[in-house]
Amino acid sequence: MAGKYAKVIATGFLVLLGTTGAVGFDAIAVRSDGQMPIRSLSISVELGATDRFFDLVRKFADAHAFAIRIAPTTPDGKHFLVQMWREDIKVIGENSLDPPETFDISFYSNNVGHPADLAAVNLMIRDLESVLSPIPGLTFSERK
Repeated sequence: MAGKYAKVIATGFLVLLGTTGAVGFDAIAVRSDGQMPIRSLSISVELGATDRFFDLVRKFADAHAFAIRIAPTTPDGKHFLVQMWREDIKVIGENSLDPPETFDISFYSNNVGHPADLAAVNLMIRDLESVLSPIPGLTFSERK
């Protein structure tokens, strides 16, 4: 019986990973289709501030007309996948396993034939930083 549940959980995890387009938890910079992100960030959030972080990320998504999904990726509820998407841009983020307070977020063009406007993505990132600025101790850094 336990083996049956393990297969279901493993299959669900693979489906979830496939829908994110990400390759592994630490290699989110390259999607499974080989697409490189337009820009990638690391955002560090103080311990205990993740609920406020998620509230403000939802506010950002609403302001920029993104559909959004935030879901735990581990049973302990400490690690999360954040997905935002709209016709032209997809945003994929997750908090790392160590420390769990750092979220790696990448912006991708949602249509390879018609790349998203870099200037628009840059403005979104500035707005994301502004929206998240009320969180004490939050730090932004560019991922290369």
